[in-house]
Amino acid sequence: MFALQSFGNEVREFFAVAAGRQEGDKAALFENQFKPAAERYLPAFQQALHASGSGYFVKSGISYIDFVVAENVDKLNGLLPEFFSKHPSLLKHSKSVLSLPELEKYLSSRPHSLV
Repeated sequence: MFALQSFGNEVREFFAVAAGRQEGDKAALFENQFKPAAERYLPAFQQALHASGSGYFVKSGISYIDFVVAENVDKLNGLLPEFFSKHPSLLKHSKSVLSLPELEKYLSSRPHSLV
């Protein structure tokens, strides 16, 4: 969980610019902020996902961290769809979590937002 929070803190400015909430150089922030942070954290997220053996981040099944990661991956994939081609297991996990019947109806009816 701390790694996810650290990743979020490191890419906050990029995300704000990419979502149109803040002025800035999106390309420079991608290269200098997002990309290095993603290269540092996303492999660890993938490793944790695979290590559990359950398809979720915790061996016993779905947990809070799955919802947080799935939502963040979904938002980032909306901004950078080409980026997650390098991280297919995170994208697959996100789609799996967000397509749970209990969530699907709600998610399809809420307003779309990049943030």
